[in-house]
Amino acid sequence: MNGDVKIWKLGASPAVVLRIDRRARRPGGTRGAVFAYRGSRPAHLLLTAGDDRLAKLWKLDLAAGQCQPRKTWTGHTDRIRSAAFSPDGAWVLTASDDRTARLWSTVGDAPQEPIPLTGHTFAVTSAAFAPQTAQEEFRNLVATCSEKRAILWKFDPAARTVRQAWPLSGGHTAGITSIAFSPDGRRILTGSQDNTASCGKRRPAARF
Repeated sequence: MNGDVKIWKLGASPAVVLRIDRRARRPGGTRGAVFAYRGSRPAHLLLTAGDDRLAKLWKLDLAAGQCQPRKTWTGHTDRIRSAAFSPDGAWVLTASDDRTARLWSTVGDAPQEPIPLTGHTFAVTSAAFAPQTAQEEFRNLVATCSEKRAILWKFDPAARTVRQAWPLSGGHTAGITSIAFSPDGRRILTGSQDNTASCGKRRPAARF
């Protein structure tokens, strides 16, 4: 794992159209790289995170073959396992071995403190936002997972607050390594080291 990030164009020759050299980052593997959603407010953005405990936002110019760092977020005390954009691109969610997930604002240039999601007792292996296609009552939800347990959170971007909605447990016999929402936001899918995936339906919106 050399820490490099490569952007590939399908059907092109050469296939690699842009490479972010590890020397532009600290030493350590890159655990996640994701594009901002098309149509999100901060367009043409790339997010990377990894063993160096940093999450970094890059501004892309694929036509010019350039990628420039825009923001670097520090604060995690152990490696970052996953990173994701919110559906509108205004927030970034990171999950770390330091037993926390954190929400970071992509808006503006002034440094802002992250919003921590605490409550896990083991490394947080994955985290996800509810999709833009989720039904209205299920939007602004965040899911995190650690060991055999997942937690659903209610996020209020305007107030910059987050609270636990409810824990999700009992479906796996080994650690959960990935988590995702269904397109309508009603179900959560988890993948585990017990060689199974589990799909659970969330409780009614009244719980919020």
